[in-house]
Amino acid sequence: MISFDESKKLFVLQTMNSTYAMAVVESGELIHLHYGAKTECTADFPTPEELLTVTTLSVTELQDNREYVDWGRGSYLEPSIKCNFSDGTKDLWLKYKSHEILPAENGTQILRITLKDDIWPFEVVLRYRVIYDLDIVERNVVVTNTGNDTVKLDRVYSAGMILPRKDTYRVTTFCGGWACEYQKKQQVLEQGQLLLRSNSDWSGPEFAPFFMLDENADATERSGAVYFGSLVWSGNWKVHIIKDCYNRTNVCGGISDFDFEWILAPGDSFETPVFVWGYTEGGFGDAGRKTVEYERKHIMSPADASRVMPLVYNAYGTFFSQISEKKIMSIIDTAHDLGVELFVMDSGWTGTGDDTTFEYRHGFGDWTVNPDRFPAGLRAISDALHERGMKYGIWMEPEAVHPKSNLIKEHPEWIHCNPSREPVENGFRYVFNFAIDEAAEYMTNKIIKLVEDYNLDYFKMDFCQNVQTMAYRTGNYNQKDIHVRHIQNLYKCYETLKKRFPDIIVENCASGGYRADMGMLRFSGRMNRSDNQDPYDILKIHEGYSYIMDPKLAGGGCHVSDIYTHHMNARTSPMKFQAYVAMMGSMAIGKNLNEITPEETEELKIYTKLYKEIRETVHLGDFYRIASPLEKTYAIFESVSKDKSKAVVFAFSQSMNFAKMPELICLDGLDPDAMYEVEGYGQRSGKGLMNIGIQIPLRGDMDCRIIKINKIN
Repeated sequence: MISFDESKKLFVLQTMNSTYAMAVVESGELIHLHYGAKTECTADFPTPEELLTVTTLSVTELQDNREYVDWGRGSYLEPSIKCNFSDGTKDLWLKYKSHEILPAENGTQILRITLKDDIWPFEVVLRYRVIYDLDIVERNVVVTNTGNDTVKLDRVYSAGMILPRKDTYRVTTFCGGWACEYQKKQQVLEQGQLLLRSNSDWSGPEFAPFFMLDENADATERSGAVYFGSLVWSGNWKVHIIKDCYNRTNVCGGISDFDFEWILAPGDSFETPVFVWGYTEGGFGDAGRKTVEYERKHIMSPADASRVMPLVYNAYGTFFSQISEKKIMSIIDTAHDLGVELFVMDSGWTGTGDDTTFEYRHGFGDWTVNPDRFPAGLRAISDALHERGMKYGIWMEPEAVHPKSNLIKEHPEWIHCNPSREPVENGFRYVFNFAIDEAAEYMTNKIIKLVEDYNLDYFKMDFCQNVQTMAYRTGNYNQKDIHVRHIQNLYKCYETLKKRFPDIIVENCASGGYRADMGMLRFSGRMNRSDNQDPYDILKIHEGYSYIMDPKLAGGGCHVSDIYTHHMNARTSPMKFQAYVAMMGSMAIGKNLNEITPEETEELKIYTKLYKEIRETVHLGDFYRIASPLEKTYAIFESVSKDKSKAVVFAFSQSMNFAKMPELICLDGLDPDAMYEVEGYGQRSGKGLMNIGIQIPLRGDMDCRIIKINKIN
């Protein structure tokens, strides 16, 4: 997969369907040659000299094709690294020093190339990890101060990439805000710079840290050359996508240089997060499926990756935050009768005050159980749920501290706050400062104790206020590394929790989908896709989400709900439509169990039974976007098992008019040579289902169908 030609100083990284090439030239610089369509012949690569020829009349400097662009020497490309040396020197001249190819493991191989400045004792190790079967190359860097003087880093990105010179590239991004995350946007690149970024200490949602670029702007869901990339990082980040006057498209990015500086003392190193790159000729759909498969095999824990998602009930839909032991115990049997497998108790269990007050918030930061609402603690609830075969989970916001908590009295320095300002309070929260090691250790131990004391199976971790300009750490510290240290220590907290309790399901939530990224995915077994539970909106949200995250993880508390599906748009939706939309992810019931009628109970049981019948195919299979709700008055999605023996089709109408039905729907991902039993249609061949299609009768508003498909042995 990785080879080095000593005579040509040529590195070649091969995946199943792509090739990545670079070479060390006579000056000692590492030059990027090619990334994209696969070739086995090294003579096919453009030479460094050929890459210089960008017009018929002139050439640019060789350095503009550098594999990792340093600052200086009149470069036209956006630099990936910028630093300050002790005498005021700001530029770097990085040249090849050495390399090593590490043995393959789990279908991967690693290349490490060491570059060093030609004068200063400063080294940059470029790390490449090739994942052959998924056509993915991971990239990141480790920078080391090998001298005796301090070096200050102003920017250190994970990677840069120069794409093959084409007249046209189209970029696909996933934009949005609270309750409208992952909205798919496309634009053809013109000369200039497209900047994707977050400065809020969340990774989103204005831009998700994921993008796709298709050659010639002609890719579709099923075909076309597509480059795709993502950052494995949950804090501030930047990605520059630049088209210059010579039709060169350059992409670089990593941790944001906004309010950033990292001080390297002699001997110190700094490692960047991973920048994931992939290439496919199978269109946007294949890019999304490769991303999800990469997450399952190389990001998620084995327990999380292999899990079929339990049926969730969240008590917030019944009680909001006005919970107590008596109230919770009163609905456990109702939840069990519905087939609930995981019972989640949301906010309201901490602080003080009875179940009609908001004094429970006073416990944010202390995270002790409210003695007024839960006089016996939470163990009685845990035992009652486990006796009935259900799992137990609670909500927590470890990055929140209430102004009246004991923690703020004992450690006022453990929140983010500039010294000459009053702390910024978002309603009732200060932001807990994970950048402080002692504070991070305190919160980690607090979480572990809660899990142990109450035998928890599930932990919903929330974060509802950004850090941004408040970032500060009391004492004689570098105040511009705090954004990074906060995320690093947050990762350590989650990592410690997962190592201690490998089977626990951690739901990652940050004001809904503000941190739906690969960094948090290393610890998360469920993702709050969005606080928006309107099923009409979810059709559009889920389409974008499914490119970025494993669709099965799509969480939240109240997918099937009278209140929360009405909350966003004052729109009423049938329970069937809510449930069918919910079944594409991790289905959660949020109906008020104190008010549910016998008729609703029996109807809901039908949906919970169906969810359990189809979830293995949906949760462990491949996801196909057949008809987009952004383009049609209906939406069709499909999940296909890995062995192609089963499939589930989800069909939804949205404001269809004139009694029209959808066109014939051609499916995808099936075995063309197999025969299938199609529920409601009889026997059809895989080839026919994919090339001829089936008529799905949808009409009007919020009509829906689920079609089960099984291969005939």
